[in-house]
Amino acid sequence: TPVLSASQRSKFDNILRDEYPATFPQRLMFKDFSLIIQRALELAVAMPATAAATQVAAAEHARETAAHVDDDVSAVVRAMR
Repeated sequence: TPVLSASQRSKFDNILRDEYPATFPQRLMFKDFSLIIQRALELAVAMPATAAATQVAAAEHARETAAHVDDDVSAVVRAMR
């Protein structure tokens, strides 16, 4: 049985209902990924897993922007489905 915090359980339950009330907006995670990738490029550091995560976040960010919504970071599961 996996160990989940109350916060993680709440996010998991929201994912099952396809509801993503923002406790940490996905747009902020996308911004953070962008800053990390920018710095990695400046330092010539390869970060392939972060780059892949940034692309998933970018797809969800574009979807949310077009829909005029500001969902939780957990909404990236939509892009992964």
